Amino acid sequence: QYKKENIHLYFKLAVLSFLYIAFSSIYFGWTENLSVLIPSINWHFNYLSNLSFATRLIITSISIFGAVLYSTVIVSRYITKLRIAKLQENEKFLILITLFLLLFIILYVQFADRYLINFLPFILIVMGIRFSDYIYRYSKVLIVLILILMIFPLVETKNILAKSQAYWDSGEYLLSQDIDLEEINNKAWVWDAYYNWNDYIYGIKDDWKPEKYNPVEDYWNNIKPAKKSCARYWITNNNKKRNKDWQVLRVVKYSKNLFSKEYVYTVRTGNNCN
Repeated sequence: QYKKENIHLYFKLAVLSFLYIAFSSIYFGWTENLSVLIPSINWHFNYLSNLSFATRLIITSISIFGAVLYSTVIVSRYITKLRIAKLQENEKFLILITLFLLLFIILYVQFADRYLINFLPFILIVMGIRFSDYIYRYSKVLIVLILILMIFPLVETKNILAKSQAYWDSGEYLLSQDIDLEEINNKAWVWDAYYNWNDYIYGIKDDWKPEKYNPVEDYWNNIKPAKKSCARYWITNNNKKRNKDWQVLRVVKYSKNLFSKEYVYTVRTGNNCN
């Protein structure tokens, strides 16, 4: 009887989770002009938008299945006071920390896919507790699968770091040539975050109001394009000549993946807004 009640509970939670995900995707896709298929939020997985509709549909379906599975297991574990009362103190502490982290991310000025990785330890711990019997039973198989799966994030992390370094080194090269920071447009967001963001915030601090505009959107949608149009030097991955004064000064090569290379170009654009 207990097992039957659990099965009924899991089924109801799975259906509710699926309906919630489907409704949220449609609602935010309609109101916020977001894609129903992955990627629906920025930043890291934006490249998936270049894949075919069928491929994105398959990836989205797999993601929804995983989301329904995770949410069903997590909610069923903490759905009643009786179940929570049976938990150990360290798990209760984990829940409390995760709830505060969720609140912090919701209240933060922006939201992106990279922030979701903060919840990965919580999910792994809860899923590990729930399926501990199977984990012990098939531990060797799981270890092999985990080692295989680790290859993909390791390669992707290496690619991200190599790309960031290529853009950063190109920018530092220009600074080492006594070129003014205001004359440099670097495509990498980390460059703006490090060199330009504080100056921008300091410049608007006296008249900024939350209801007036979003500073993040204002910088990337207005300030950044204006800087780009006037910058005499660009650091970009596009070497297409824009005008007769376009001149490539430096090329940095980095590994996009195990089988291909990408290039970062430092160019003199001929732009001048003075």
